[in-house]
Amino acid sequence: MPLVKASLLFPASKERLELEAGTILDVIKAFVRVCGDGVRKYFYLDSGDFNGATFVTINGKLFTIREAKKIPLTDGDIVFLGQVIDGG
Repeated sequence: MPLVKASLLFPASKERLELEAGTILDVIKAFVRVCGDGVRKYFYLDSGDFNGATFVTINGKLFTIREAKKIPLTDGDIVFLGQVIDGG
């Protein structure tokens, strides 16, 4: 599996990992395992669907979480996961 660098940009966590991950789903699972269920809510809704308020960048290119889950990761990729801030 490719070795990637991944960072969380959520209010509850600023965790960074270097890990083997073939997909964004692998990265998400690793963050939930390391950070606990407190970060799970940033990735998933209560229904189990992906949280649309989560964004992903892979090597500086912005994706929704739904788009990013289809993209295979490669060695050296830099991944950021964060929460879209909205409201007034």
